[in-house]
Amino acid sequence: MKEKIINILLIVAIIIGIETTFLTFKSLKHFSMKKDFSAKDSSNMDIQKKLAEEYMNQGLYEKAIDSYEKYISLPSLTLEKKSNLSYIIGNIYMDDLSDYNNALANFVRAKVYYPTNSSISEINKKIVACLEKLGKSVDAEREMSKVTSLTGKEKEDALKSKENDIIVAKIGDRNITMGEFNKEIEKFPMAQELFKEKKKKLEFLGQYIAGELLYDSAKRQGLDEDKKVIEASNFAKKQLMINMLIENEVDSKLGEPAEGDIKLYYEANKDKYVEESKDEAGKITKVQKEYEEIKDRVNFDYRIMKRQEKINGLLDSLKKTKNVFIYNDQFKE
Repeated sequence: MKEKIINILLIVAIIIGIETTFLTFKSLKHFSMKKDFSAKDSSNMDIQKKLAEEYMNQGLYEKAIDSYEKYISLPSLTLEKKSNLSYIIGNIYMDDLSDYNNALANFVRAKVYYPTNSSISEINKKIVACLEKLGKSVDAEREMSKVTSLTGKEKEDALKSKENDIIVAKIGDRNITMGEFNKEIEKFPMAQELFKEKKKKLEFLGQYIAGELLYDSAKRQGLDEDKKVIEASNFAKKQLMINMLIENEVDSKLGEPAEGDIKLYYEANKDKYVEESKDEAGKITKVQKEYEEIKDRVNFDYRIMKRQEKINGLLDSLKKTKNVFIYNDQFKE
């Protein structure tokens, strides 16, 4: 009997040992899988991010969204990152695909995932804009009044979006919206005060419609293919591109000149700031203008000089790149 009990106890011990070993093995396997999954997860993050960025560069917006969605679905991603990615997806739907339903859904998702997102005011503004685009003006008004974080400028932007739905005139099947009309008015900054009157606005609208009718008639006659029109358009386009290049490469990098540099420029160019005056007898007197009297003019001249220096530097660089050579001897006196 005693031997029988001992045998039973040994069998139980063996079973417990096997069970413990199995559980330990299972636990270690789970830990190992978790580690592997975490590494795989991190790798997937990088891949999906790179894919999404490359798809965006190639204009494959739907593919980019698909990669961003796979990125969002990764379990290790924080709610803040999920919110930021939802905001990015919303912008793609809104700006690149004009799909305002899906854009709205993603902006809402971004807001819900992380309400304290640093871009929350932008998210709120875009929710309002999407609602307007979807014809849900009442919802947009309610959302706008509900969101206190919208700044004055953001409210103005949302109202501009609404302007695109207000039709002020029709030319056949084409609608002219308040937004389009206001953009035309903005092209005349010196006359902004004038356009505050309803009468003047209607006069301008009449002129704008007249211009559009004449332009449409010219197109129907094929004048957009006329050689003179094409040459003039190409010339205007060329000049605009040159001006934009100079603005980007020169004007935007000039900065504010130092007072000391302006004074040195004045001292080196004093003869430019001499004025002549005649007395009653016709005698000419030259008067040297002091710096303090004309410092605004000197400042302007100095900036023009520095601007031209930078333009010349840009041209020299471009000439070297393109190996420019001028054959002077081909020109006769």
